[in-house]
Amino acid sequence: MGAGTGLSMLCSIVVGKYIAVSMGPTGTGLYAILLQVHGSALAVATFGSGAQNALVRGVACRSGGEGQRFLETVLSIVILATVIITASLIMLAPWIVRLVHDRSHFISVGLIRLMVLSVFAGICASILMAVINGFRAIKALATITIINSSTSVLLVGPAVYLARRGHPSAFVVMIATALLVQASFALVFILRQGWLRHVLLFRFSISAIKEFLGLASATLLTSIVAQGAMLLLQAWILRSHGLEGVGIVSAATLISTGYLMLLLNAMSTYYLPALSGARSEQDARRLVQNMYRFVVLVGVPLITGVIVFKPIIVDMLYSDRFLPALHIMRWMLVGGFFRTIAWTLSTPVIARGDIRILIFSELAWNIVYVGSAVIAGKAVHSLEAIGVCYLASYIGYLAYFVYYIHKRYPHVLGNNELAMTLVGTFIVVIASIVLWNRTTVNWDALLVCICAALSSWFVLSSGERIKIRHAIRVRLPVW
Repeated sequence: MGAGTGLSMLCSIVVGKYIAVSMGPTGTGLYAILLQVHGSALAVATFGSGAQNALVRGVACRSGGEGQRFLETVLSIVILATVIITASLIMLAPWIVRLVHDRSHFISVGLIRLMVLSVFAGICASILMAVINGFRAIKALATITIINSSTSVLLVGPAVYLARRGHPSAFVVMIATALLVQASFALVFILRQGWLRHVLLFRFSISAIKEFLGLASATLLTSIVAQGAMLLLQAWILRSHGLEGVGIVSAATLISTGYLMLLLNAMSTYYLPALSGARSEQDARRLVQNMYRFVVLVGVPLITGVIVFKPIIVDMLYSDRFLPALHIMRWMLVGGFFRTIAWTLSTPVIARGDIRILIFSELAWNIVYVGSAVIAGKAVHSLEAIGVCYLASYIGYLAYFVYYIHKRYPHVLGNNELAMTLVGTFIVVIASIVLWNRTTVNWDALLVCICAALSSWFVLSSGERIKIRHAIRVRLPVW
């Protein structure tokens, strides 16, 4: 599945690059708005990915009649949700257009209503892929994911050609077609395996409904708030700065957070299961402490490297027309350091199943971030305020989970961890200040990266250095 994810991400980069070079920030902004509307409707219909998670868990943990009843119930609920969401999208299209108030008039009622196709295709694809995942057909999952991404690459050229000639609906057709191809391959594979052979829709099980709602209710609420908040933020940017502003902010956000999501998703495959299966409080405390140290030590040189090379990264992934995104990124990249640390401390909430804390923290962060960004942006008439509010909101988010961890696992964050955090924060902030207004990369800035890497090395204990040297000696001949 790792190869599939990597190739899928590469295809997404190719699609984004082609749109950016061909249409500039305006085209990127239009594509970002359409993806946000699509993602918001899809999140509600699938209960904030709760339907997929419930299917994976239900299919993987059950067999025989019980598993079939759970599958029938979840599929039936999703079908009903799909009908409601697609009908709502058609009826609410005029309101959505008034909300975004697109001055370029690219976004119309007809365009929003056409997105019913992409939403329907997205629901089918996500649910069918969840069934495949539940039966642990990982190779098929990766292959179909690659097919979806490859289809988008093949279609982006014609879609951009038509969009530049006044047909923005071509982007919607591109999104819908790629998802329909994915759903078709997934359905053919499932039918060939016979997994849905005896499934009867709209045959509900009360116990399955209760369990599904228990799993999906939390993700539905947090997803509605998260997607709704991002849609409101993009709507305000569109009203105030046009599609070009949306494109600039979208580029800054994706670059500032994309590499972090790859890192955190990779680490969560080990961290969350290990924490959930910890035999004692002492084991859990030690695991949190070790992961905290690892994240700080890896995060400092990684984030510093992105700070140093951000002009090259923007030009490579987009174009030089997106250089104004650097003013937002210089705040967001520092905020990314605090986000990485906060992730380490918030994962125990998921492992313990503290749903109320999880919901509260996610709701609070989205409301504070988007609310403050809109208010500050209106006050100073600058998109840079979004980056400032992103940093400030994650400082508050981190402070909340430091308090949580201190109560839940006392003495996890000792003097050594505090010193590491202060040194890491100092390096990241100083690197950002030194390179504050740089729009080009001077190679003397490599000294900043070297200092960041050396600081991480010298903060390690002598035992940790010995283990790293030993691991390198063992692995180097193999490589």
